[in-house]
Amino acid sequence: MKSEPTNLRTKTQRRLLVLVASCFKNNEPILLVGETGCGKTTICQLIASHMKRQLVTLNAHQNTETGDILGAQRPVRNRSQLQTELFDALCKALNIAAYDAAKMTLQDLLHEFDRSPPPQLEDSDGETIKNLRENLNILFEWTDGPLVKALKDGNFFLFDEISLADDSVLERLNSVLEPERSLLLAEKGSTDSFITAADGFQFFATMNPGGDYGKKELSPALRNRFTEIWVPSMENFDDV
Repeated sequence: MKSEPTNLRTKTQRRLLVLVASCFKNNEPILLVGETGCGKTTICQLIASHMKRQLVTLNAHQNTETGDILGAQRPVRNRSQLQTELFDALCKALNIAAYDAAKMTLQDLLHEFDRSPPPQLEDSDGETIKNLRENLNILFEWTDGPLVKALKDGNFFLFDEISLADDSVLERLNSVLEPERSLLLAEKGSTDSFITAADGFQFFATMNPGGDYGKKELSPALRNRFTEIWVPSMENFDDV
């Protein structure tokens, strides 16, 4: 990091900046541990703002699922848009005027196209129609979760209150926290299911100490993959 953000006023914030900067140099995932209100989330926001990087934040809770983090197969929601694009592409390929097209349905155009394909149809137009027809038959499509988007775009990812999520969910993060920083999306299928972090990606996590009411500790396997930084509460009167 080239210079210190001018809005870091307290000793704790300056200490955190130096420690986090050291983690950045080695692409180490960072776990900030401290009491509520000590500035864990704020320091992540300040650093992201100073480095002009987007900070993707996910707040964990007891019902957080793997799909909330990585993504999931979801119903296709833009079906009407695909139908409109296919309708326009067929009208163009069949050279049908707008006045005549208004009297026809999409099924009419598809039947006409299959019955007598245009002899002068360009390859690009034919490929467009083929792709649109295939996409209309798809009921579900993969939607990337916030972590996958951050991995691909090289953004900062903050998993706030990570200890609240279930251990079975957090285990899926192990490969992202390894030096290779990769992820295999078995739920996505065989196409583009292996992802490696783009340059600039950084994983932050925050949690309260395990002794707090309602809080629990992370599993040793997960916690050991982080560089853990303790964030003290604001006790210095000069900082206040």
